[in-house]
Amino acid sequence: RGSWLCDWSWPIAPGAHLVYQALEDLIPTVATGPPPLSRRMTLSQEKAALRKAAFVRRKTAHARAESSGSAATVHLLTFLRARAGPGPVAGYLPIRTEIDPRPAMAALVAEGRDVCVPVVDGTGRPLRFRAWAPDCALMEGAFGAMIPVDGAACTPTSLIVPLLSFDAQGGRLGYGGGFYDRTLAGLAQERRVLAVGFAYAGQAVEAVPREATDVCLDAVVTETGVTETGVTKTGAAETGATETGATETGATETGATETGATETGATETGASFTR
Repeated sequence: RGSWLCDWSWPIAPGAHLVYQALEDLIPTVATGPPPLSRRMTLSQEKAALRKAAFVRRKTAHARAESSGSAATVHLLTFLRARAGPGPVAGYLPIRTEIDPRPAMAALVAEGRDVCVPVVDGTGRPLRFRAWAPDCALMEGAFGAMIPVDGAACTPTSLIVPLLSFDAQGGRLGYGGGFYDRTLAGLAQERRVLAVGFAYAGQAVEAVPREATDVCLDAVVTETGVTETGVTKTGAAETGATETGATETGATETGATETGATETGATETGASFTR
């Protein structure tokens, strides 16, 4: 058949060709060309596999985050003060091993900014937002996520976005519910929206696989600094990627309370679908 397995110019013992022939019959589907379509992963399957690894990386980063929480808070506040417009800022109430944005949210409230958090309005729908303050009463909402008991409806112009993984181009891997993608796309139809990912540096990956409905982040803030992607959400325009490196500070982490169900590396239940 013309392969190296059946090159009869080799010195071979009598009957050896039968061995080579048997081997050649087994190898071609592995050694030549891509696997059949039925054996290739779809994009959804690829993302699901990446989420399993991302849960483990984030859990590891969270366990090591003795001082990174406050460093990330400093970078987040610095970035928002410089880049966020005068409108409301949406944060989130962390679940499991998500990095905690509440210290930054509380600081913004103390400065007189309107801050809100997401409320799930149903599967397949964009998020709604309700006003939040550090001392507001909370209750369990859809999928086990905590939400304010009371609070005016709010439409944010800047959003602090949780995630599992991110890349330098603004790609974000969430939990698969699509809530933030739908929400960001909807908000961008009405006004300029700033979307800032908040994560541990250990959650970075080389590239996040993207689907047509995935909305990129304008920047990602971690304990090591800020990565700006240059994405502009006024419709769907995306431009370049430039990285800026804010200086890391080593203050003590504050407010790193973990809520929700226990994370087990590969599987999360309940509120995981709210991201």
